[in-house]
Amino acid sequence: MYEKVKNFQHSKFWKFGENLNSLLLMFFGVAATAVIFGAVVARYILHKDLYGNEEIILLIAWWLYFIGAMNGSMEDSQIKAEMMDIFIQNHKVLMKIKAVAKLIEGVVFAASAVLSANLVQLNMIKMPKTTALKI
Repeated sequence: MYEKVKNFQHSKFWKFGENLNSLLLMFFGVAATAVIFGAVVARYILHKDLYGNEEIILLIAWWLYFIGAMNGSMEDSQIKAEMMDIFIQNHKVLMKIKAVAKLIEGVVFAASAVLSANLVQLNMIKMPKTTALKI
């Protein structure tokens, strides 16, 4: 089963997701840098205040953080302590344990997606706004 998950990572759908993820990471990284640079130029060169730049940076950083976490999950490069490889010598048992771990990861992802969709729906009803820019 773990091999099937690994094989799916070579599909066109997966590659599209990786490319989209990389593009979004690059976009939000450049956007955060540009807003911070613009705030510095406005404050120290033009002697003006870029009103509400913290809200814009927070919005960008929020998406950058979660897209980066998704990238780490897709690349399987999160910081983790994999002691199973040391203690379990049987390859089949190890693959089954890794498959269960991926299954748990998928369940957590699905639950997070449902909760996120519910939060978006609640926010569409309540329409909360930030204090400075009313975003």
